[in-house]
Amino acid sequence: MKKLVLLVCMFSFPGTLFGMNIDLQIKQKYLDNELLKAVEVNSVQKVKALLDKGADVNIEDYKNSDTALMYAAFEGHVDCVKILLDAGANINAQNGNGWTALMGAAMNGHFGCVNILLDAGADVNAHDLYYGNIALTILRVMVMLRLV
Repeated sequence: MKKLVLLVCMFSFPGTLFGMNIDLQIKQKYLDNELLKAVEVNSVQKVKALLDKGADVNIEDYKNSDTALMYAAFEGHVDCVKILLDAGANINAQNGNGWTALMGAAMNGHFGCVNILLDAGADVNAHDLYYGNIALTILRVMVMLRLV
């Protein structure tokens, strides 16, 4: 009987479930997913527009908990990194492996992103969850490899 009442309530009040507006939740998920896609392809104008529309600057993907800032830093998208930081992105967020945007930018040799992240206060002592790699160590190794 309780299941029947719940079903009747769900269909009697379209767009709501337990007092939450489903349409708004769907819209938010759409904006957040589009933000990740826009950052991934370095679509600066689209990133700005999505943030203006309310996309979550700290959205994490489902695959590895990478944030939009990580997407930008790992790929070397300097302008997107700046925009996301200006919008309040968590600079020291860690993904499922414990990596930060700084670690990924350093490992991939994106020193423009590294400089921006360091200037914004990224934690150089953050370490990953599996091997204990520290952001500063990764950065030192990559600088050494670049000099050789």
